[in-house]
Amino acid sequence: MATRQQQRARQRARQQARMREREVGQEQERTREQERTRARTSFKNLRPGLKSLRPGLNTLRPGLRSLALPVVIAVTSVLGVSLIRSGSEERTLPPQPAPAAAVDLLPAALPTKARQAAPPEPLQASPPVRVMIPSIGVDAPLMNVGLDAGGWVGSPPPANKNLAGWFQDSPAPGAEGTSVIDGHVDNMAGPAVFYNLGALKKGGRIEVTRRDGHTAVFDVYGIEVFDKKAFPAKRVYGDMGGPELRIITCGGGYTQESGYSGNVVVFARLSAVRGTGRR
Repeated sequence: MATRQQQRARQRARQQARMREREVGQEQERTREQERTRARTSFKNLRPGLKSLRPGLNTLRPGLRSLALPVVIAVTSVLGVSLIRSGSEERTLPPQPAPAAAVDLLPAALPTKARQAAPPEPLQASPPVRVMIPSIGVDAPLMNVGLDAGGWVGSPPPANKNLAGWFQDSPAPGAEGTSVIDGHVDNMAGPAVFYNLGALKKGGRIEVTRRDGHTAVFDVYGIEVFDKKAFPAKRVYGDMGGPELRIITCGGGYTQESGYSGNVVVFARLSAVRGTGRR
């Protein structure tokens, strides 16, 4: 039978172990908070002026830093390393936008009579759950993506080829401002959710189902590919005077060393709202 002295020693040892666990947990939480603070600070110091997006997005550097990666809005761990079938010497590049698909005039620059007559009223905020682009066969669930501890924009897991991401620091699709959806063009196994995005044509329809039961319908008015070294962030993410949508994936040329050289961007504006919504 243990003596009282032994029992007290064991009790002290257990108390010390619990204290060490608490200290480790507190230190980990301090580290996480410091990382979150650095991430927030990094966005405050980036380019200002994209007032259609929430404060976390309205000061992005050209190309959102991560848009310059081989996988659009790629995870931090793939810096300089393409996840996109980099072991293949020969590859078929995804469709690229035709010159005729470029944006003619941004909506805010159009004369009033040339704009859409009686556009729908902007919706209240509600997270999107699914994106559909019938003309290119896209029907994919959406997950929320945000900033990681390093201040990078996240992306869906590349292994799930039919999954897109809504950047949750942008407005909800259908709400006032420019909403941003991204996804992979391909992965190690082959084509992914937005492989055919460059084949989309003006007048195409994009439907985004939201958690509140509404479906926001967008008309495509332009598809362009931008070099990642000269990505026009303000043009892509800026306030166009109404509910807008951008869908982004990677595109342009491809090399094994650096991956894709650019990003395909779809420009679309809200044209209709379906469903009564849920309170």
